[in-house]
Amino acid sequence: CCIWGELRGVFACADSLRRLLLDPLDADALVLAQRQLPDDDKRVSLLEDKLFPRLVCVRLYSKPDPGKFFGRAEFEAMAEVRGNWCNAGNIQVLMNHIELGRFLEAEGLFDRYGLMLFTRSDLLHVVPFPSAGDLFQALGSGDIVTQAGHEFGGVNYNLAVMHAKLAREYLRSPFEAVA
Repeated sequence: CCIWGELRGVFACADSLRRLLLDPLDADALVLAQRQLPDDDKRVSLLEDKLFPRLVCVRLYSKPDPGKFFGRAEFEAMAEVRGNWCNAGNIQVLMNHIELGRFLEAEGLFDRYGLMLFTRSDLLHVVPFPSAGDLFQALGSGDIVTQAGHEFGGVNYNLAVMHAKLAREYLRSPFEAVA
């Protein structure tokens, strides 16, 4: 289970992450989030406490500049397309996914795990997740399980579950589309 984004909402959501996602899945957790809030270290401590012993890694990083990240000309060209999703707030989601993909690749985690679950830190889960075995049976190699709503015509990025091989492509795709 990869928890990403900014560490908003962890005070309200940490228990549900553990009880309704990690425990039913018998899953490890990784937190890769942007440093944004003045009490981020307190939020990390809470996650370390609530998600122990399933938490295998926590990394916070500074928000990158989209122009430097994608290339100024490429980013500005994409931002000019009417209706494009590339704006100051939403582009952070794309960069989060790319950073997460790079980290998982560098650490060999795509090869270590069969399934990947991506969730924001501020998503409150209210029902238990299916077991990993049930998900393996239900998911085809190109399938993504997600929740309805908030997808704006694409895949809802707030919660997504897929095979690790597909996750590699899923997380790399924003960079390939913009740059």
